[in-house]
Amino acid sequence: MGTLGGGYLAAMLAVTADDAGFEGDLGITGPPSRVGAAIAWSPPTDFTRIPPPPAGFPMHGSGHDPHDWLPGPTASPLLHATATAAPLLPAHGTDDAGIPIAHSEALVTASWRVGAGADLIRLDGAGHFYGERKLQHVTDAGIDFLRNHLAARA
Repeated sequence: MGTLGGGYLAAMLAVTADDAGFEGDLGITGPPSRVGAAIAWSPPTDFTRIPPPPAGFPMHGSGHDPHDWLPGPTASPLLHATATAAPLLPAHGTDDAGIPIAHSEALVTASWRVGAGADLIRLDGAGHFYGERKLQHVTDAGIDFLRNHLAARA
């Protein structure tokens, strides 16, 4: 589960866990990175549609921007959707100007197209941050989602 950058990481884990090319060789390398389910709040999913930050941008070259370590297509969860992806629940504000809801919509569409399926919580009128009432709604929905998908695996 993650928000914004963390949502991106959750989405990437959901769609790439069966790809040995993403397992890496640092840290704990024995167990696979496969997750049972993932929740992604306001995730960027298509880095081919997000330009890298300009050279003067504080995060440029810092290693904290996916553009620093993966080219756009490789960094894009949208382009890795497969039938073996983990269950995924993105939540996104319809008025998000930072990462438009089209990112989550495209990932959900791609997931259904390949047979994995995914659900989307559309937060009408919400921007990049949700506000207390909408936050409670996505938290409750996320708990239900995890219970439904992880209980079956236990």
